[in-house]
Amino acid sequence: VVSPYNVHRLVLTATVIATKFLDDSVYKNSHYAYVGGITQIEEMNRLEREMLAILQYDLSCTVEEFLYMERRLFIDPMSAILEG
Repeated sequence: VVSPYNVHRLVLTATVIATKFLDDSVYKNSHYAYVGGITQIEEMNRLEREMLAILQYDLSCTVEEFLYMERRLFIDPMSAILEG
């Protein structure tokens, strides 16, 4: 369950995965954990593994999916994020 107390972990994990997917040069997970306020590197590693498993290691999307979410984000950002 996403709450105001843990949403930063969701955003951090998504950012780390996106960065690793798109960039050739990335920082170690210990750096991302430190910047994101996660004190245990094991937690950062677990969050990354769990999100990738939920996504079934598929980080791609179709053009249609992208455009659909882009439109929703401009109309009602919170519902687009929470409803997916």
